[in-house]
Amino acid sequence: MMEATLIIKLPECWISSITEEGFTTKVLELMPDNVEGGRGLVLLSPPMQRSIEEIKEALKKDPSVKDVEIAKVAQNLYLASVILKRCLLCRAILGNDIFLREGRGIGLGVLEWDLLAVKEGSLLKLIQTLQNFGCEVKIKRVKGVESRESLTQKQLEVLRYAYFRGYFDFPKRIKISDIAKKFDLSISTVSEILRRGQKKILDEYFEKEKGRF
Repeated sequence: MMEATLIIKLPECWISSITEEGFTTKVLELMPDNVEGGRGLVLLSPPMQRSIEEIKEALKKDPSVKDVEIAKVAQNLYLASVILKRCLLCRAILGNDIFLREGRGIGLGVLEWDLLAVKEGSLLKLIQTLQNFGCEVKIKRVKGVESRESLTQKQLEVLRYAYFRGYFDFPKRIKISDIAKKFDLSISTVSEILRRGQKKILDEYFEKEKGRF
């Protein structure tokens, strides 16, 4: 596995409309929703006090934003769930062995993304796909992640399907029985695959924090 941080300048970027207005942004989740679109979960902090409706309007200035739901989570801090008509980054990760960890808007259509690539070829394929979409991509950081045991192909397939179909959403958008049917497996087998697969991913993610607890 490989950890990487990419600086990506997209020809169209739904975060730009608010970062250019001084918002601080932290993208917690981004996933494909269909062939073209996607869904995002982002923490927002406006440069000055604004109402939820004003923040919605700021996000909807970008034509790729279809719908927005916003909740206030702290003083001058908001959590926005965004449905996108178009999402180049979502399209780029579709079919790649890539997990997006966290993204930050840094202005002028530029995003900084931390990601986890299951294979070295996955990262190269992602960069090439983004460039084919007209994006400018720079590698800020990349390093290998040592692991005692990697995800099996079957675990990866089941995990990706469960993730993109909304099994880990709240409320869940797909049942474990549906995943079992898709892969012709028993429910108990799928449950064990999901548990083991999640543990391996979490082991990789929190490797640097071992010993703190």
